[in-house]
Amino acid sequence: MRNTFYNFLLFIFLIIYSHNVKSQVVTRILSDRDVFTEIIKNHIEEDGWSNRHELNAPDVEAVLAEDERKGKTIPRFAVKIKTEFTEKDGDWFESNETKNWRFTIFSKGATSINFLFKNLYLPMGAEMYIYSANKRMVMGPITSKNIHDGYYATDIIYGQEVSIEVVFPNYSLLEGFRISIDNVSYGIEPNIFVPSVNRDFGESQWCNNDINCPVGVPWSDVRNGVARILFNGKNHCSGSLVADGCNSGRPFFLTAFHCLDLNGDGQIGFDDEEPTLHSSWVFRFFYDSPTCGGPEPTSWLSYFGAELKAGFVGSDFLLLELTDNPGIQGNPVNSGAANIPLVACIHHPKGDVKKISLDFDPPVISGNFWLIDQWDDGLVQHSSSGAPLFDANHTIIGQLKGGDENIDCTSSGGSLVDNNTFGRVGVSWTGGGTDDSRLSSWLGSGFPPDVHDFRTVNGPKILCAGESGRFCLDPYISLPSGVVNWSVSPANWFDSPASGNKTCADITVKNSFAGSGRATITFIGAIPYGICGSVQDTISYDFWVGKPDFVLDAEPLTMCPRDRGIATIYSHGGLVNTSINWSFTGAISGIGSVGIGKYSANFPGYGSICVTATNKCGSTTKCLTIQVDDCGPGGGRRFSIIPNPTGGTTLIALDPERYAMNSKKTVKVMDSYSKVLLQRSITGFDVELDMSFLNPGVYFITISDEQSKSSQKFIKL
Repeated sequence: MRNTFYNFLLFIFLIIYSHNVKSQVVTRILSDRDVFTEIIKNHIEEDGWSNRHELNAPDVEAVLAEDERKGKTIPRFAVKIKTEFTEKDGDWFESNETKNWRFTIFSKGATSINFLFKNLYLPMGAEMYIYSANKRMVMGPITSKNIHDGYYATDIIYGQEVSIEVVFPNYSLLEGFRISIDNVSYGIEPNIFVPSVNRDFGESQWCNNDINCPVGVPWSDVRNGVARILFNGKNHCSGSLVADGCNSGRPFFLTAFHCLDLNGDGQIGFDDEEPTLHSSWVFRFFYDSPTCGGPEPTSWLSYFGAELKAGFVGSDFLLLELTDNPGIQGNPVNSGAANIPLVACIHHPKGDVKKISLDFDPPVISGNFWLIDQWDDGLVQHSSSGAPLFDANHTIIGQLKGGDENIDCTSSGGSLVDNNTFGRVGVSWTGGGTDDSRLSSWLGSGFPPDVHDFRTVNGPKILCAGESGRFCLDPYISLPSGVVNWSVSPANWFDSPASGNKTCADITVKNSFAGSGRATITFIGAIPYGICGSVQDTISYDFWVGKPDFVLDAEPLTMCPRDRGIATIYSHGGLVNTSINWSFTGAISGIGSVGIGKYSANFPGYGSICVTATNKCGSTTKCLTIQVDDCGPGGGRRFSIIPNPTGGTTLIALDPERYAMNSKKTVKVMDSYSKVLLQRSITGFDVELDMSFLNPGVYFITISDEQSKSSQKFIKL
């Protein structure tokens, strides 16, 4: 048995929706526990629904050579293919409740597919979904509210086959449905790229810090405003929402001029090379690994559409305004000053999950730019372009332009000398002297801008039975009674009063309260924001009441000796300010790390996985029983992986003495976080799998039938 203790703070995924969020679309990666038909509730599965359109793969090497010839500096993750598919190319199906239209496209060798629609019209009540062939990655629902002037651009969906499904309630006006797929973006296989421009989850340098690592915790107040940009259907950059002088909530977004100036001529033209933002840009927020060094997130938010407000090549800034408001507070800007004690860059290198890099030396002014010759912790890479540079006061003082391409990590976790430059906000403030070339016309007339604090709620994270807590608007302001009203829910957990009319609320949990759960306190009223006047606002704050609560899950629950498994803790706010104790006993051994545990079967019998979570209100323990079968001679080797390590085509050979010939067996390829990457159903004793799509690393193959489940590790070269 081995016990491991971890103290951690779970940051709640919370957005205060005080603005219109109609353009929000969720992209999900489903786990084995998730059910596809719970996401698309009216999905129709039909044997005749196998019709698909094949799209020839582009000449990727020729496209990359042309990029190099034209001197393009923004690396691509895809090749855009012009298409002319319409609603006539899809299939229609009908159930008792809905009518569904579906279109499936296949392009051999694509690592991902994304679409640009034009002339798209969805009748009221219709919902569109985009999903992968294995139905484990889903984007949607997309409705008429998400479409602007008939245009819509999607996020990327992994794989070489992707389906579009539109669900129509029977009352929808089907004759009004129109769709035109203007182009399909063909995801490029990573090994086609030159090494420095590889992209996506896990592709950035090892010394990059996940935003949820300890070094990122102090920057939690500004991280949510940073997003990954997908533009022109084939390129990535980074950027951040920024606040104007009165915190009006307008969704201004700061990134780099060169992210749009693809031909590098210092001008922005709206042709095929530099398309209108409104028709092609997708902003991905909350693309963060949930833990330090953890897996890809299982969901994130995508927003489509932006308008160009200003840009200036002299300081390489581009200011946009999102077409609709995600309700995320913009980060303040400042000119910066000499002797800044430290700076941080929050970014999406190579399109990876959000990272943070730190430099503990003052940046040097180099003309219109800040110069950082070398990072002390982390680095920046391609697709970090446009990322915000924060000073010690957590205000944005610049956005990333580029460096010397000397991109690598030192043994201490910093960067080599790369001479990264960031366009200075102080220069961009006046820019080229016109409204469309300076920040001041949009973010405020004075400099530094008179940025007023965005009001939140300050209060305890946890309350126990019989305990009282005070919750106040932050920054605190005294207002006459009745200007602001507050209420707490569920009200029956608390002694009276559970509501009031002041800017501070004193509430007490009932002594008799014996449960646990998440409570919310909400302030509503005309809340003043300094010289900018009062704004009718709704501000909410979540806190936990009682002992910790969580769900413990593990896969597999039945094993053979030498098999390995993954255990996971899931919580909806129940592990705030909590210590975690893992234990593995009996026929298994293992180790726990934050929200994930790894275990292995040692001998036939039964083992237990137990997790005890403790906060100031008490402890909660949950356990799972793991069964380890004998599995006959050879222990856990119920199948062979040939070759292992593997570089591509891999034979999975089952032992015929341990499996029935005609039984249905499910073969899964999973990463170390139990994420299913490939799944096949077989009835025989062997199957060939193409592993070339995997990045180098350690993976697991799990084979299950009605009687047993067995796993083995393999290495992808």
